[in-house]
Amino acid sequence: MRKKNIWKQLLSLTLSGVLLLGSAPVSGEELFSESEDTLYTGVEAQVFSEEEAQAFSEEEEQVQDVPAEEDTDQVQDVFEDEAEEAENEVGEFQSAKEQSEDLFSSGEVTDEDSQALTEEEIAAQKAPMEELSPILVVEDPFSTSSGISGRSRSYGSSLPSRYDTRGAYTSQVKNQKPYGMCWAFTTAAGMETSLLMKGQGLYDLSEEHLAYFFANRLNDPLGNTANDKNIVSGSYREGGNQVLASLFLSTWSGMGLESQAPYPTDATHTEQYDTKPSTSLAYQTSAYLTDAVFSGYDVGKIKELIYQYGAVGMSLWLDGSYYDAINYTYGYPYEGSGANHAVTLVGWDDSFDKNNFPAASKVTRNGAWIAKNSWGSEWGDGGYFYISYDNKSNYNIVAEGATVAPAYTNNYFYDGSSALSSLSLKKQTASSGATMAANVFTATAGNGNGEVLGEVVLATHSDAGLFGIQVYTNLTNPADPTSGIPAYSTPVQFYQTYAGISTVKVPEVTLTQGSMYSVVITNLGSSSIDFLCETEGNYSWVRFQPGLAIEQSFAYNSKDGWSDLYEDGMCLRIKAHTRTLSGPVTIAAPGFLTAASASYKQINLSWSAVSGVSGYEIYRKAKGGSYQKLGNTSYGTTSYKDGSARYGVTYTYKVRAYTNVSSGKLYSSFSREKSAKAALAVPMVSVKVSGSMYNKVSWTKSYGAQGYVVYRKVSKGKWKRIATLKGSSVLSYKDKKISATTVYEYAVRAYRKINGKNVTSGYKSSGKYKSAAARQKVSSVTNTRYGLRIRWKTQTKCDGYFLYRREGKGKWKRIGTVSSGKRSVYFDNTVKKGKSYAYYVRAYVKEPYGIVAGRYTKSVAVRKK
Repeated sequence: MRKKNIWKQLLSLTLSGVLLLGSAPVSGEELFSESEDTLYTGVEAQVFSEEEAQAFSEEEEQVQDVPAEEDTDQVQDVFEDEAEEAENEVGEFQSAKEQSEDLFSSGEVTDEDSQALTEEEIAAQKAPMEELSPILVVEDPFSTSSGISGRSRSYGSSLPSRYDTRGAYTSQVKNQKPYGMCWAFTTAAGMETSLLMKGQGLYDLSEEHLAYFFANRLNDPLGNTANDKNIVSGSYREGGNQVLASLFLSTWSGMGLESQAPYPTDATHTEQYDTKPSTSLAYQTSAYLTDAVFSGYDVGKIKELIYQYGAVGMSLWLDGSYYDAINYTYGYPYEGSGANHAVTLVGWDDSFDKNNFPAASKVTRNGAWIAKNSWGSEWGDGGYFYISYDNKSNYNIVAEGATVAPAYTNNYFYDGSSALSSLSLKKQTASSGATMAANVFTATAGNGNGEVLGEVVLATHSDAGLFGIQVYTNLTNPADPTSGIPAYSTPVQFYQTYAGISTVKVPEVTLTQGSMYSVVITNLGSSSIDFLCETEGNYSWVRFQPGLAIEQSFAYNSKDGWSDLYEDGMCLRIKAHTRTLSGPVTIAAPGFLTAASASYKQINLSWSAVSGVSGYEIYRKAKGGSYQKLGNTSYGTTSYKDGSARYGVTYTYKVRAYTNVSSGKLYSSFSREKSAKAALAVPMVSVKVSGSMYNKVSWTKSYGAQGYVVYRKVSKGKWKRIATLKGSSVLSYKDKKISATTVYEYAVRAYRKINGKNVTSGYKSSGKYKSAAARQKVSSVTNTRYGLRIRWKTQTKCDGYFLYRREGKGKWKRIGTVSSGKRSVYFDNTVKKGKSYAYYVRAYVKEPYGIVAGRYTKSVAVRKK
């Protein structure tokens, strides 16, 4: 057999030893930074340009020449025999390397390579392919335009020509024999790689745990999915699909450690043990799915996914007739074959020589995927092989993201089973079809304590979706997802580049225990999005049984409003993630309560809003009485009109907030008390001074008034009634009995006859206003040496004068201002000799709102001499 990379074997053995010695995860940093001489290069993936390819080959040979001391010591401690054998073979291995370039780096094979395997060894490499059975393939996601300017893109155009995550982000190659659980190994490998890429450590995840609980799922910790089942017809170890596995993993069951649920076989992978995981392990999760991408076959897109996620699972049809056991290459030339195996793509090489593939594969271009298999490290190139870009059987393409420590540990959902069905969610402006989708939940995870919602999970089968996400709290109607309080002033927008499962971080929302809340999704982008749903389903090897119930999942259309999807046999794949607070949610008392009379039988209340409550209750008592509930308002209303008050009675008020919960209402403490007496409202008075010698008095309406009484006083004088006006609509009065440049104040009282008696409101002064100046006359216009002199008789209580002039028969123009009422002369030195001029003067007064000029009399024309 062709010589393998000895130090790669040693490191693989080291990894296996570490994982066998215990179930605790190993830090990726600890594993890959033992020595700068070790083959594995740390947490950064190897990215090679065209020019660096040869340099990489030479560098790899140098690394292989000098084994890492710390790694060698560790291997000798655990696997002394293997280490000694490896050291003995180093010289022979280096000699072979000098005669042949690295296969993946060069894409070339020497004669010595072509003779490296015997017929028996080639047959052994192909033997597993003969044992494969067809597996389920699902329809590719629907690719569509987002309908948003600037969102279109070309996949993979800026990526390097070579990329290889081996040695940086890949866990050890595993062996699935003697079972047909390739889909579980592919899914686990993707999750393990995701954790390594995020620096969360090296984990050995249990494929048995995933496969068993997929087929034997249990009710979730919040008790919302007791009747959801994935019923596998045969052995759960002989069928599966990584797309359906991702839907299952979004429930946060099924991905424990290998030490918790060991693979049921012996070291030779020939024995089949009938052991099964304990049911107590169902939700003892070590790797939590954060997101998953579902993709069709597109070389550029898959490169992007590998670059982003580190690994991409893919199902394909494996046939030994199209596998080259010497070059470890594969390419199936026929479409529509279906699939019988799943592998993990961990890199690519655009320059991989097409001639390395079997002629029967009909490969027409260079380029290959680096594929991690699950048939042990003795198979292929250390457990890996190379798939042509031209391979025609490519299905169930999935990339997973994972974390070991979710920020929000309570997972609310109803979609426990894994059938792949969808609801067509139309754009929000569509005139027909569902334009909004929602799930309604009851907050129960806190066991009496409050919760904070911080993540929403969406699942789609369409690319390029733009969503609006709104959370409504404290629902009053379980059949209306919008019957609560919107958490955000405008919905949170989220753009989903790829079809699949997305965990969306949203601004935190506080939830009261026992309260109902909803997550409402709107399509803001493309004309239609395939939003995934839980439904009944029956594939060849598995049947899906959804435990649907009313008032869980809803769709909205403009014609019919909200409809319960239970009637359609559906439940949306919408999830909400929360965290539990250290204590119950307390509701703040309303603040800044005010109470003021609005009429003879109405008192108006107002208060400050309390965030996140369902509404408010208002209480009232009369003097000497006890409090009675007066009424209530919704969450958005912080005022109340008490129209049942009796005139002259003093009432005291208080207000409290409440939140709707399953057991009834949760209340705040009461606000501070405020008192008021029902009375005719005091009219608010304003005054406009007219230069035509009257003051116009105006006032606001006092509801319930039958008329108004107008009062006036001069400075330091007493109030005197100057008018009584009948009718509630009379809201102004002209006071013409005034003196020039005199300061006046006004007030107005509303009146009404109640129980046979005339009752008046209080009053408030308008403030002081100076009446206009009297008509101003010009006394004389006289020629002087420097111009014309204008004289007038002073009005000493006015505030000044405006002077106007007309030349000949031209227009009147203001030419000057005298800023004192005591001055009586003005010199016009801008006149021209021989021209005739006429003048007039206007005395003015200053009001709170501006200047008012009085009336005037024009002078005769005077010629300048």
